[in-house]
Amino acid sequence: MINIQFRKSILFVICIGIIVIAQCSNAYAWLPRKTHPQHFHHPRRAVPLPAKHTKIVISGLPYYYYSGVYYRRGPSRYVVVTAPFGAVVPTLPVESQIVAIDGQTYYTYDNTYYVHGSSGYTVVQTPVVKNVVTQKITSSSEDSFVVNVPNSNGSFTPVVLKKSGDGYIGPQGEYYPQNPTIEQLKAMYAK
Repeated sequence: MINIQFRKSILFVICIGIIVIAQCSNAYAWLPRKTHPQHFHHPRRAVPLPAKHTKIVISGLPYYYYSGVYYRRGPSRYVVVTAPFGAVVPTLPVESQIVAIDGQTYYTYDNTYYVHGSSGYTVVQTPVVKNVVTQKITSSSEDSFVVNVPNSNGSFTPVVLKKSGDGYIGPQGEYYPQNPTIEQLKAMYAK
């Protein structure tokens, strides 16, 4: 009786182990950040490598790039991974956008930032906005700040914010209880 009970316990543990291993078999895969219209990546699944990919080697590790998506070799197929810093790619998808942050021009696609150089587009860390206030105008009755809001064409729209108590008033009379973010100002004033 004990022998049968022991065998059932061992069999149960083995079955649970197989289930756990099967569940974790794709744990090495990163969740894709965004699905490109030409590629459908099922979350946490290996995918075939696109035929027109570009091979990139970063710190001795091979990566593969195609249309804004980065891949690494998995056990049986390729997996979508986060863009490696320092990777240089020849082109970006047409959906990429130009963003100016603190006087530097960046190209962005799928939450990845690039700078353009003679060799192509280099993956860089997400820039931190250090200085959105480009000019402070002080008068005897109020403080005003000019914030340059980036437009989609690479130009800027100057927006004057007036200090009002703990918040700010925008050019159209809107009130911000705190210093507004660039995204809030872009929604109102970007062209």
